[in-house]
Formats: sequence, structure tokens, C-alpha cells
Amino acid sequence: MEYNFSYESFEGNVLKSKISARNIRWIEEDTLYRLTDYFKRSFDLSGAETIESSPVWIQLCLSLLKIYLL
Repeated sequence: MEYNFSYESFEGNVLKSKISARNIRWIEEDTLYRLTDYFKRSFDLSGAETIESSPVWIQLCLSLLKIYLL
């Protein structure tokens, strides 16, 4: 298990989203990462920011760049 995880997604040199979490753990049998206490900041074309946060588990499949809420 790792601590203080951060993942940033860019289009060109523009930040589109950033996910931060207290913990991240690789789940080999499901081939995905599980995060706890996460914040997701997303930015639209105008630069407006949307923030999601939750203390619950989320699962992140980095190869597909999709988030699955449990």
C-alpha cells in the first residue's frame, strides 16, 4: 500500500483532472488500483472546476482511465 497518491490527466499541456488519495493499493486479481479518501478535481473548457470527494473506496483502472465507484 502506498500513501499520498496523486494522478494528473492532461490534454496537451492543459490539466483536465487530478485525483488525490490518502492510500492506493494494487488489486492483482481485478487488475486495478483501489483508493481511499479521494478528491477528484476536473476542469471544463472554460476552466471551471468541479470537485468530488469521498472517504469511501473507489477503484481506478489506469489503463482505461475510468473510475468505478463502489
